[in-house]
Amino acid sequence: MDIRDVQPVLYQRFKKIVQKNSLFHAYLFNGDYFSLDFAIWLAQSLFCQQKEQHLPCGKCRNCQLIAANDFSDVRLIQPVGNTIKVNQVRELISEMSQTGVEGNQRVFIIKSADLLSPGAANALLKFIEEPNPNTYLFLLTNQLGRVLPTIQSRTQIIPFRKNFFAFSEDLKQHDILPTKADLLANVTNSMSDAQLLNESQWFNQGVQFVQKWVTDLANGNKESFVAVGAKLVPIFDDKEKQKVAFNVLAYYFERQMLTSKDSRLSANLFEAEKNFQFNVSFQNCLEMLVIDSLWR
Repeated sequence: MDIRDVQPVLYQRFKKIVQKNSLFHAYLFNGDYFSLDFAIWLAQSLFCQQKEQHLPCGKCRNCQLIAANDFSDVRLIQPVGNTIKVNQVRELISEMSQTGVEGNQRVFIIKSADLLSPGAANALLKFIEEPNPNTYLFLLTNQLGRVLPTIQSRTQIIPFRKNFFAFSEDLKQHDILPTKADLLANVTNSMSDAQLLNESQWFNQGVQFVQKWVTDLANGNKESFVAVGAKLVPIFDDKEKQKVAFNVLAYYFERQMLTSKDSRLSANLFEAEKNFQFNVSFQNCLEMLVIDSLWR
């Protein structure tokens, strides 16, 4: 999918900014629906060798290297484990003070900016407050509330809202069944991730069980407590799969709420996911969800 189709409003906004050569030095993209693709497109707009109406062509050497994360003057920084460490940011700041290799501009993209350690976030503030000329910073997050308020106040915050309908329709055009496309449009934010999950045995097995588990829970079946450890945990057996599990659960809880008009399950899921983000185990979070739903 092209960014002009999935984020048409933002595309038109930034098209004008690019054509006027008036990019701000620091942006905070809130929402991960094609926000990385957008940051890459903006980086390409600075280095493209064959611009078309001041916009990147996407085909020249520089554009292709940037898209492949192999361009010397565009750096992508990602968490190491569950955090972005202060040493990563100090190295980044050191690079920001250097002249670009391909030109006089440099771009830095930080994924999951909400995982900046306190020391790393404070170190980054120096650049944001006193930016180097021709240096641009794009912070990407899906948890705006966990980004340091002083960083939020010194960046331009851009919301990246998901276009569920357009994404679902595109998935259907790639031979994914309509009911599965709607689920994947809610669970994922990219075509590659959706196709990978669609072909993953653990995901398809997990979806089938989640559907049954949500129905049992909604019907007050106390066996749903035992099923957490017996079924859900073995299927969603690592942190990344568990993040997917919460998205799948949210999808089916919302469908259940439309039928029953009871928002209690969705509210309990919100609390469970919040606890999960604070490193409470996946099993404990879901078992507490069952307790809150059936016995409180």
